[in-house]
Amino acid sequence: KPGKTAAPAGRDTTSIAAKTAGTSFVVRVNAVDLNWNKRTSEAFPVTLSADDPYDLPATIIQSLASGATVFNPVLVTVATGWTFNATGGTKAGYSDPVPVVHGAAAKLQVLVAGESAVQGKNIGTPGKDGTPAPWTAGVASTVVVRGVDANWNLVGEDSATGITLWADDPYDIPSPIA
Repeated sequence: KPGKTAAPAGRDTTSIAAKTAGTSFVVRVNAVDLNWNKRTSEAFPVTLSADDPYDLPATIIQSLASGATVFNPVLVTVATGWTFNATGGTKAGYSDPVPVVHGAAAKLQVLVAGESAVQGKNIGTPGKDGTPAPWTAGVASTVVVRGVDANWNLVGEDSATGITLWADDPYDIPSPIA
């Protein structure tokens, strides 16, 4: 389990610390018997996956050596906890939830009517879903600007100040932005 230490009889001795979105960390998988004793004679392929829909890579396969292997996954979506699943042959196990927090502010995300933010999304149109709704000339429209990390996770809840928005319409009449 990420951030936990195996003790005799397989008991976890530490809690799982929050991981930063977009940063790899160590996940150790041990082959154990029904009493949580490590099985060092095991050497079979193990598949590791997480329920973060945008983790990198989505699935990792490695073989056990002396009953253990170490994975370095990258979770990219902020959450109170994503779970890892390890499978190998007829054996399976899962982790406790791994909390993920946002990384440092890296960019501004601009959303217009018809678009919605999707944290961690790194496929298709990164960071959002939807199609911009048509704008009518001379009618005000809402634009949302969010400070996000490199993986499109919202960084903070404060209103940004000092942001200037402009359109490429040469006839646009700028109005004050509050």
